[in-house]
Amino acid sequence: NRLRQIDQNTFGQTLPLIALRQLLLNDNNVTSLSVLFAGEFESVRLEHNQLVAVPEQLVGNVQSIDYFSMSRNRIGRILRSHFEHTNRVFALDMSFNLITQIESGSFATLSLLLVLDLSGNRLENLESSTFDGLLKLTVLNLSTNSLSSVPSGLYGELRSLAVLDLSRNRIRDIADWSFRSQAYS
Repeated sequence: NRLRQIDQNTFGQTLPLIALRQLLLNDNNVTSLSVLFAGEFESVRLEHNQLVAVPEQLVGNVQSIDYFSMSRNRIGRILRSHFEHTNRVFALDMSFNLITQIESGSFATLSLLLVLDLSGNRLENLESSTFDGLLKLTVLNLSTNSLSSVPSGLYGELRSLAVLDLSRNRIRDIADWSFRSQAYS
């Protein structure tokens, strides 16, 4: 397909598609998405498009998403507002974008998130509060970025973390207490 834009009237205004469980819009040229959806999704896949920002309107009206992928787009930063109205995302794939900045607290409302993939971006630095609130996170992939250091306390709240991938970065320094959980403080 060659879809560029999907407006909120595309699927009708009066009757939301509450039975829709999978939204697959991969391999298009979508630059913006302002569709209003409601309900619970098994997967939302917006891979291989031209998105430059997380489609807040889509995310803000969805109750739950098992797997949400925006990989291989042109997203440059993640803001707190992107996920502030959605707390039931279980796996989030934002790999291979152009992400250079993650605003502090961006993932704080995603308390049920289990898997976060930020690999293949342009991250150079992370704030110690980047992953605050992700108490159930088990897999964090930060590989293939440009990280040069790991700040103290970065992984402090990640008590359930089982897999951490920092490969293919430029890490020269891991600060003391970077991986110490606050549960043991």
